[in-house]
Amino acid sequence: MKNFLVISLALIAVGSIASATPACSTTIYTETALNTSGFTCEDGDKIFSSFSISGADPNLVVQFTALPSPYTTPISLEVSDSTGAALAANFTLSYTIGVDASLIVGGYNYISVVSTGGTDSLTSVATNTVSTNNAGCSSISSVDNGSGHGFSSSNCSTSGQPTSLLVTDSYAWTSGTTATQIQDTFVQAYVSTTTPEPGSMMLLGGGLLAAGLIGRKKLVRK
Repeated sequence: MKNFLVISLALIAVGSIASATPACSTTIYTETALNTSGFTCEDGDKIFSSFSISGADPNLVVQFTALPSPYTTPISLEVSDSTGAALAANFTLSYTIGVDASLIVGGYNYISVVSTGGTDSLTSVATNTVSTNNAGCSSISSVDNGSGHGFSSSNCSTSGQPTSLLVTDSYAWTSGTTATQIQDTFVQAYVSTTTPEPGSMMLLGGGLLAAGLIGRKKLVRK
């Protein structure tokens, strides 16, 4: 019986490892890799999935910032050209970002702020519009200021403490040398779940102790 239990636990452990979501880390993902059905990666407690990229630039790549602990650190997704060239073609990128609740202890995280920005090169003319399925962040735009000044940074606060967002980036290039990178950033907020007050815990502990003593006396009398 003991051997059976050990084998069962081993199989469960192996299954958990095999089904774990791979870390996004600092890996550079190509358009082909992201468009692969079922592609998913995780940074900290945030899971990125359901990617779809369409556009005229075959060299588009996506990279994530590593997310250290604690999990309230902002996380960013960056889009650029693998050759280092400017993003001189329109494209659309959509994906889902969600919270892995199994990693949070004593509370929960939600996505509180979404922001968009980027980096340009010389005389840029471009706009990146980020839309989500959240009422508080339905649409925000970041406009390239040109002449090497970079994109304006725009942000919005979500509503309803969402633990999952469907995000769509619509990049529009109009003329001139344009952006070398666009960036979506997600700020997280942590909410602690309610815990019993010390007084309540003492009362509960005292009650359990009294019940145990009463039960012990009854056994002794018998």
